[in-house]
Amino acid sequence: MHQKQWEFLKNKFDNDQLSHAYIFEGPDQLGKQFLAKEFIKYIHCIDSLKPCQNCVNCKLIEKENFPDLLVVRSNASTTSLKEQVDNMEIDISQIRSAQNFLSYKSYYGSFKSMIIDNADRMNVEAQSCFLKQLEEPKGKTIMILVTAKPQMLLPTIFSRCQAVKFFLASAGEIKKYLESKNVTEKKAEYLAELSEGKPGRALQFLENSAALEHEQKTLQDLLQVINSDLATKFQYVKKLNLEEGGFNRIMEILQRYFRYLLLQKNGILLKNPAVETKAFTMGQIKKIITLIEDLILQASVTNTSPKLALEILLMEI
Repeated sequence: MHQKQWEFLKNKFDNDQLSHAYIFEGPDQLGKQFLAKEFIKYIHCIDSLKPCQNCVNCKLIEKENFPDLLVVRSNASTTSLKEQVDNMEIDISQIRSAQNFLSYKSYYGSFKSMIIDNADRMNVEAQSCFLKQLEEPKGKTIMILVTAKPQMLLPTIFSRCQAVKFFLASAGEIKKYLESKNVTEKKAEYLAELSEGKPGRALQFLENSAALEHEQKTLQDLLQVINSDLATKFQYVKKLNLEEGGFNRIMEILQRYFRYLLLQKNGILLKNPAVETKAFTMGQIKKIITLIEDLILQASVTNTSPKLALEILLMEI
């Protein structure tokens, strides 16, 4: 999968035309971070068949223990809601530590590499600090920013990086990939259909069947609530745990459901059609999808209450 992006990066490296910074942009669960690590392996692999996955460098990069690689992430595993919101950010101290890492010479005399996962989570201070690194790159350095929300990055950062766009994969591509992982043809086809073009989503369901069961149960509960009165809707939201990603999971489940309905309204047949519990017009479905997208964005960039956002959505459905 993502063969065009892979060939582009390999050709740049093989022809000594590598830029010092790239933005891997596209929806979540497409495998952007996976491809970033695979490319770092390609750069540092000591075997003739790159990346071999078996040499010491490939193994260390996979475990993120390679001395010339740094992966920067937000720290979102917290106890309180306030701490969770704070730690969703990548702050300036993390970027300063990254700058310090990049300032040292390569341990192996090759590239110093850095991947910033969910780069859109860098706060304004962190982005301003990172901009200085982009303006004055030192030595053989490659920085890869992985993001599903490139619009959250400063325009000055975006203009100094080369964008590599990722798109949804076809069901056939995902099925073939799963079969390469020794998944049976029937199961691979089923998971590929559920994946919505996202390889990471298919792998999530493959590795954790409970996640699929939980999502299906959540959708069933939501469909019942959609047909209920306002008091029942408010009571349902009140009982939910919307911390630690719970809000986004519910919103994404509803988003997928209404996208399925939209496809059905457009006459696109699905093997697992969504059950329409209410008679929605195409205009209503589009309005709901837009509202979901707006609420997800607001919750990610403001202090909007997740419970209030979900209540607003359920009132509109």
